[in-house]
Amino acid sequence: MSTKPCCKTKPPELSLHIDSPPPPPLQKWSQFYPLIITFLFVIGGALVTQSASFEVYDFLTNLMGILLITFAYLKLLNPKGFRTSFAKYDLIAFYIPVYGYIYPYIELTLGVFYGLHLYSLVINSITIFFLVINLGQVARALILKKPLECACMGSLGFKLPLSYVTISEDLVMIVMAGVMIGTQ
Repeated sequence: MSTKPCCKTKPPELSLHIDSPPPPPLQKWSQFYPLIITFLFVIGGALVTQSASFEVYDFLTNLMGILLITFAYLKLLNPKGFRTSFAKYDLIAFYIPVYGYIYPYIELTLGVFYGLHLYSLVINSITIFFLVINLGQVARALILKKPLECACMGSLGFKLPLSYVTISEDLVMIVMAGVMIGTQ
């Protein structure tokens, strides 16, 4: 029995798919899509509170409150995963594991106090304290070139890399708290 010559070779369309290069890696900005969309929603929520007239202090207070409550919520969806991810770059959470479980509640409490506009000087000072510690530890991890996942949005599979974006997030929140202290 003879074989047909057409059956011995791969069809051209299949060889193109088999031999094609792998898809390009994710664009850097697209890795941060969950964080970007979260910030847009939080900013929108804070702007809605300014419908009567725009007051910078009130906007920043509401923005910080909504942001902290949102981040606490995301962390509390998977507390064990957050603690594990957080402890990879936060030395306090590494050496005192319960801190990784408490941290989202600290954020939630601060966020509620921001939302209620209570004890502004104390809340802004505590926020700066925690964020400066976090900023230092993120910077340390980046200097050591540790390829880690940012735990800022919990451990929900977003795979946000620990990066300059994490540092920027902390710096912006520190500046916001500082501006609120300065405008009281």
